[in-house]
Amino acid sequence: MQKIPFLPAEEIYVRYPLKRYLPLYHPGVISRWLKDNAKPGDAIIDPFASNPLYGIEAASAGYRVFMAQKSPILHLMTEVMAQSVHEDEFKAAVQILLAQEWHGEKIGKYIQDLYKTECRNCRQNIDAEGFVWKKDEPEPTSVLVDCPYCGESEEHPISESDLSRYHEIGNTMIYRSRAIQRCLLEGLNIKKDIEYAISCYTPRALHVLVILFNALDGLLVPDEQRQLIAAVLLEVFDQASSLWHWPYREIHPHQLSTPNVFFEKNIYQAIIQSIRTWTDFNRSCQVTTYPNIPQQTRSICMADRKNINELFSNQTINDSQHLFCVFPRPNQAFWTFSAVWSAWLFGKKAAEGMLIALARQRYGWYWFAQAISATFNSIQTTIKPGTKIFGACIDFTPSYLLAVILGARDAGLEIDGYAFQNDSSHFQFVWQKGIIQKNSTDQERVQSAIKHLHQFLKERAEPVSFRDLFSVYTLSLAIENTLPASFQNIGMDFYNQHINALQEQLSDANTYQRFGKLNIASAKWSLKDRDSVIQPLDDRIENKILATLYQQDSCTFPELYRTLCQHFPGYLTPDKEFCYACLESYTQQADKEQLTYKLRAEENQQKRGNEINEIRSLLNQMGKKLGLNVQDENSICWQDRDGNSLYHFFISTSAVFGPFLDKLQNIENEIPVILFPASRSRLLLSKQRRNPLLENELKKRWHLVKYRHIRKICEQDQLTLPAWQDMLDADPPLWDPPTQLKFL
Repeated sequence: MQKIPFLPAEEIYVRYPLKRYLPLYHPGVISRWLKDNAKPGDAIIDPFASNPLYGIEAASAGYRVFMAQKSPILHLMTEVMAQSVHEDEFKAAVQILLAQEWHGEKIGKYIQDLYKTECRNCRQNIDAEGFVWKKDEPEPTSVLVDCPYCGESEEHPISESDLSRYHEIGNTMIYRSRAIQRCLLEGLNIKKDIEYAISCYTPRALHVLVILFNALDGLLVPDEQRQLIAAVLLEVFDQASSLWHWPYREIHPHQLSTPNVFFEKNIYQAIIQSIRTWTDFNRSCQVTTYPNIPQQTRSICMADRKNINELFSNQTINDSQHLFCVFPRPNQAFWTFSAVWSAWLFGKKAAEGMLIALARQRYGWYWFAQAISATFNSIQTTIKPGTKIFGACIDFTPSYLLAVILGARDAGLEIDGYAFQNDSSHFQFVWQKGIIQKNSTDQERVQSAIKHLHQFLKERAEPVSFRDLFSVYTLSLAIENTLPASFQNIGMDFYNQHINALQEQLSDANTYQRFGKLNIASAKWSLKDRDSVIQPLDDRIENKILATLYQQDSCTFPELYRTLCQHFPGYLTPDKEFCYACLESYTQQADKEQLTYKLRAEENQQKRGNEINEIRSLLNQMGKKLGLNVQDENSICWQDRDGNSLYHFFISTSAVFGPFLDKLQNIENEIPVILFPASRSRLLLSKQRRNPLLENELKKRWHLVKYRHIRKICEQDQLTLPAWQDMLDADPPLWDPPTQLKFL
């Protein structure tokens, strides 16, 4: 077991279909891991296939990927995305669909007219962006417009003409019935589940979608064009749903729950925009479906897991093999929609496997752990001793993480390495076959977990969240081999027992210090005894970034971040947001496209050294001007004539204040002051928000003063000690001074 460097994603934005349901795609992660651990042309198995983009990336990097894929929706997505189809081809295919007639009118024009409205400013007839609804209301309440004629862009109350146009769709029950019947299988009691999914569409949206998939049924076009039309409609099915909050906020739906106020998008516009969603990802490879097995590299073969098992157990595939797993989040919304959308696009027979699963509406952690174990067990013969399995848990929750670790353990897999990035909620694992089963008592499990908790808190040396502690607590059981040997030894209440044991441990006020008295999700903890604690992680990261910049003068963010991940492995992976805050404090952006940062001229080491000497000289001058004794050694101390310490000054060019705080930890009879460049202000506030221990210590007694403020104070002719005390905090961090600073 080792801490491994976190593999960061490339700094690019990728748009792709169904993005809010699938595990987030991190470009470059899979190809980087394969480059370091596999040979070109090796066979790569993706047993979960939760996001097709990972498999396509691996294949396009020169590997043969075998993807266990049963979902017609993700099967379609894999085939289309791997072709890198040009936007014009999509437009041509969709135009064929929209040119079909419906009741004597072209479908495209009919749909566009359904979403017309009048601009309240210039009175032109325009396309509405969409309509705002209140949950359970029979009609929309307002319309959103963006007028191409006068530029009016506002939300307006619904008009009588808008409502009149809305009601032109007529008897909506006919279309609702058609949408439901399309999904019903004889002998399968899922009508209520289908109705539940259908209720997530407004009557107008459902009316349009039924027209579209009916029209697709009747099209006589080549399979390639039919596939492109189906792909666009798949994204439209999501865009047309009522699971869009208003005002807009980005969400990742896990339950079929309509917001109290939601937005009905203009489906005609959604069709056009959906085309662009399919053309942003530009990696390509060959895609086949079992039993058609590609012989070349840069290929994907999609099959059932049992077929993949047969391929490797019968030595049909003799290449060295590795596995990667991007674990899906249990998602009732997506899995229900997938069944419905599959039936709409391909018919109920093609969607049978998905429809059968609709009876399950609860996907708890225990079920998920069993599903992971079953998945790994179904391909056991492909997992040879020494085979490495790379796993990614993205946007995880505590119960999700526990399920992954327990499921892999139950399948006989041993964690060989781990890394965790906090701000993206991204865990990376490496497993190998060959775990040694061992029975442990509850007390043994708790004791081994406590050991790892303390080690983690010492290494971080700053307060951490409950989720971080839960992750360490859970992972430690796998590291120490103290998890229950199989599911037969645990029940569904194991998660609650596990989380309660951690909460009980953290309630020990003699061992842990808690920051935040509200709910447990927002609180943080550190060890109460911090005598032997090393430098806080944020300070170490800042120092490493600064050392790198001094050495190279400029660097790109991806290069710098990879260096940091190598230097801080495992649980110490730096947060990207904090790294950017450090760069903002010390550098200027030299190239926005390449994310290149260059050390600012004023951050030159010699210049900062001269500035320290200047500030020391100013403090000496002011101290003597005030009639005080000045002790100037490592730090500067002002004393009264009796030798009593009044002020203690520490000069820093960075935002690393920990060493200063440690020096005066037990001294109460003097006022400590830290002097720092104004360019560290935002970084310092970022550190305080992240570290409540640092924030509390600084607020207790420390004064934080910028270099520029010391210069201003020194310019005062009639400087007295009371005046000094009044002016000391007049320029706090992040305060922008007026053009002329007045001293009273």
